[in-house]
Amino acid sequence: MAIEVPNIRIPAGDDLLRIPLCVNINKLEGAERDQLFNAATKQLGAQYFRGKSVFLEVVKDQTKAAEIPRNFQYGPYLLIFLRPKGEIGISSRDKLMGGETVYSPEQFLALAAQVKIEDIAEHLSMAMAEIARRESQDANSLTA
Repeated sequence: MAIEVPNIRIPAGDDLLRIPLCVNINKLEGAERDQLFNAATKQLGAQYFRGKSVFLEVVKDQTKAAEIPRNFQYGPYLLIFLRPKGEIGISSRDKLMGGETVYSPEQFLALAAQVKIEDIAEHLSMAMAEIARRESQDANSLTA
């Protein structure tokens, strides 16, 4: 059975940074994209799904594919998500799937700059406790 990972909300000044989240990076150039990637890794402690070089190659392919006229929702999108092991991950998507909060690059940078590392740890811990609770409930319902 798949583990359903809960959404988390991390205080960011007077607002909340909601994870999972997406940022459309289609029209951004290298330095602008790097700024977003650095905010995700340095300010949020996020880790690349399969390493940064693989991630950058995927984003490059998604950007090339997005040159074909398509729906406005197509990215690529920078995806920040909660991994089942309690880490924040970085990946990409070529379109919105649903369930993630969508931020403009400026919104994401402003919110990420206000996030405190200790708040991330606390909210990740609460999310992991929720995952454990759900797994326990699932196990109990299977044995009942």
